[in-house]
Amino acid sequence: MRADTVFVRGAIAPVGSPYPRMLIPADDTAATLIGKVATGEIAAVRVMRGRSLPQHRLFWALLTHVAEASKFETAERLLVALKIRLGRYDLCAMPSGKVVPVPDSISFEAMTQDDFQQFFDEALGRICDEVIPGTDAAALIAEVQAMIGHNYTASRDEPAERPAGSSPTLEPTPALVPSQGVPLQQSPIWSEESFEVERHEKGDHRIDFDRLKDDMIWLAGDADHPAQLDKFEADNAGNLRRLDEARSAFAAEVREAVADRRAVITGAQ
Repeated sequence: MRADTVFVRGAIAPVGSPYPRMLIPADDTAATLIGKVATGEIAAVRVMRGRSLPQHRLFWALLTHVAEASKFETAERLLVALKIRLGRYDLCAMPSGKVVPVPDSISFEAMTQDDFQQFFDEALGRICDEVIPGTDAAALIAEVQAMIGHNYTASRDEPAERPAGSSPTLEPTPALVPSQGVPLQQSPIWSEESFEVERHEKGDHRIDFDRLKDDMIWLAGDADHPAQLDKFEADNAGNLRRLDEARSAFAAEVREAVADRRAVITGAQ
């Protein structure tokens, strides 16, 4: 069985579902792969939450961006070179007697978050010093984050302190203190002036209502105070109106998600 790793996020299940929660694609890559699973088909899923998924995604975007701008051409080739340069490999004797390096794995199973953070920082240092000499680490990370539309901050599962020399852009930022029993927030939108969810278009330039609904439900589920939900509803009145006009069932799901989240928050206070 071939295993493909994609990122998904938790969401409130649709009205009428026998289950309270579900997993939805977190990006286009996940949506494409999951879209290949036929209705009723069973697929094996392994849930991994110990490592930082946003940082993992940032690292691969970083590798891809740097590889395309250098002689390495692909993220995979650059990753192998970085592993060898940093001494993260074992030596293997071939039948001919020749000894070759076998790069270590950076998979979720092979590396803890602490180990991966150290590798991330070391790899970033070699990229800025040797692959693209003179590159500013903070500027490079900011550029990649802008490309993928995500600002990585440390999750609650990661250590509060980093080793000396870590990139300043990867230092954990002060987290909002949630209501007791409500998980820490993941979206950076709560620090912005508007909580309006961005609308995306399909290839035919029509609004992608499926994505809009999913993004709104996910963001509503990330709120940790009733006032945030009030502002969320006010700022997304236009989006809700569009959903009402195009997919009334979608609008109903969003409103139910808001109501469910409000019940969770008020019950935890």
